[in-house]
Amino acid sequence: MIKAIKKKFVVLVQKLIPTKALARLIYQISRAEQPILKDLLIKGFCSIYSINTDEAAQKDYRSFNDFFTRELKPGARPIDNVSKNICCPSDGTIAQIGFGENGNLIQAKGLSYTLNDLLVSPDTALKLSNSGFVSIYLAPHNYHRVHMPINGILEQSVHVPGKLFSVNRETTSSLDKLYVKNERLNLIFNSEYGLFALVLVGAMNVGSFSTAWSGEIIGRKDGVISKKEFKKEHQLIQFKKGDYLAHFNLGSTIVFIGPPKALNWSEELENGSVVKMGSSLGAIR
Repeated sequence: MIKAIKKKFVVLVQKLIPTKALARLIYQISRAEQPILKDLLIKGFCSIYSINTDEAAQKDYRSFNDFFTRELKPGARPIDNVSKNICCPSDGTIAQIGFGENGNLIQAKGLSYTLNDLLVSPDTALKLSNSGFVSIYLAPHNYHRVHMPINGILEQSVHVPGKLFSVNRETTSSLDKLYVKNERLNLIFNSEYGLFALVLVGAMNVGSFSTAWSGEIIGRKDGVISKKEFKKEHQLIQFKKGDYLAHFNLGSTIVFIGPPKALNWSEELENGSVVKMGSSLGAIR
């Protein structure tokens, strides 16, 4: 009873907070390059979250966001090289793992959402309606770059404006259709196994995304969905498994929807499993 009341209170508070204004403020602070401020933020963050800075490719940073989105040393995250294996796109904790059922995906126990609402593309949603999916929560201490799970060619990106609710466990298990409500970047790829999707879900304090091909993407004030078709523009943007793809400018969640071909998730993985970028999540049959 107390736990249920607490969850409702957490959601209510978030609905009352001006999350867009807060994100803009955090955006400015996180990019401040004044040495005293950015060093204080970085040292405080490392102390609170016990960050392993030995993995980092560099030691000096222009700002807190530069540190937060840091690259790692080569080899810090070995990439599974078995061709049919799906490698984990990021560090994090598995929120849900399983298979879609007629276009319905599980958000948390008792809560679901539709693939069509998430992708805002009926055709793609239909093709992936029964595919395997995994949602991975990136906590503040995690490595925040997103990498390719399998070889693929980018066909479409869709930036969907929305709310900026937290995506932590309490909110995910309490707020219906959270991933559909939040701002997100939908990326659709083609591969030798068929279409697959990666969805970068925004969250509280996450003001923007950055991608390998277009740099930073900031939400439009008019709230209009921004779609880009790369095939129609004769742009061939190819990625190999493990290639850097994008990053969150502060933390969030990733949803991977696999190709329509049958796949087997690794038996040892379950909701709550801690994962590392590059490790195997399963294999396409």
